[in-house]
Amino acid sequence: MEKKEELLERLVNGIELQNKLLAMQLAKEVGIYGFNMIEEEEKRISTLEERADILLKRSYLKR
Repeated sequence: MEKKEELLERLVNGIELQNKLLAMQLAKEVGIYGFNMIEEEEKRISTLEERADILLKRSYLKR
């Protein structure tokens, strides 16, 4: 049960990061600058997505 909770938490965190990235990209497009961390956030989101995929695959294979 702990693994499922951890997986859910990671997925939620990934979604939160994606939302933050989208907000930063939108702000940049409409001319609100100062969000020069977009590349770092993209890398972080990518890493979290990869980890979530691995956990999902492991969970699926154990069934």
